Amino acid sequence: MGILGCPIETIARAINQEHLKKFPKWPTSGTQEGYIELNVKNFLETDKLRIYCVCRGTIFVKDTRYSSPRNGCNYRAEFSGKPEFQLSYFDLNKIRQCNEMAQKNMEKIKVLIDKLEEKYLEQSLTKLLSNIDL
Repeated sequence: MGILGCPIETIARAINQEHLKKFPKWPTSGTQEGYIELNVKNFLETDKLRIYCVCRGTIFVKDTRYSSPRNGCNYRAEFSGKPEFQLSYFDLNKIRQCNEMAQKNMEKIKVLIDKLEEKYLEQSLTKLLSNIDL
């Protein structure tokens, strides 16, 4: 299934678990249906990449028990919906390079951060004081 197999399998497992919480048994006859909430977070790391996967949202689930087999099956489970799916990946080699550069230049970076903090604080203070009527 490739590198995306892990997030896809994780989401499939989460759907199955939430589905079983809501409907632990097949209907004795007819249909049972409802919504399940998903909030799945996972990551996968290879030698070169770190991949983060998030899936949030609502899915409609429907289980049907047929009175006589259809296509050899007595049961059918359906899922529908449009949950939000986010996939982010990071190049670990580039992150390592950035970390090495940062360690070599840590004092210079600290000075730059201090300047940024001072600038931010000055801007925030100026903005705050401009909103006060004296």
